Amino acid sequence: MHLFLVWQNSGEPIDVKMPRKIVAVLADLMFQVKISDAAKRAGVVVEFVKTPDSAIQQAPGAAAVILDLNFAPPELIARMKTGDDTRSIPLVGAPTAEATAEPEVELLPEVQPEST
Repeated sequence: MHLFLVWQNSGEPIDVKMPRKIVAVLADLMFQVKISDAAKRAGVVVEFVKTPDSAIQQAPGAAAVILDLNFAPPELIARMKTGDDTRSIPLVGAPTAEATAEPEVELLPEVQPEST
C-alpha cells in the first residue's frame, strides 16, 4: 500500500492509504503485456494468476481483479462475490456471449457486453 496526501475542502491534507495491487486472471500474453505496461506507469503491482484458487488467495487487499471471461471459469465470479475477504473488490472483465449465458455472471449487473 502507498500513502497519498489528499486535500480536504478546508485545505488541510489528509493521509489516504490506497491499495496498489491488482490481480489479473488471464492467460493471453498480449493482454498481460498491456496490463503490465499500464500498471507500471500507474505505479501499481499486478499479480497474474491462472487458477481460481490462486485468484481467491491473492485478491484480499487488491484494488481490483481483472478477469478474462474467455479464460476465467464463471464460478470464480460467484466465489469472489460471496467470499468474506473478496466481495467488496471490484471485478473488471470483458464478457463474451458464452460468458453472459452463465448464471454466475448475473452476480455482476454492472458488466454488460460491449456494443460493436
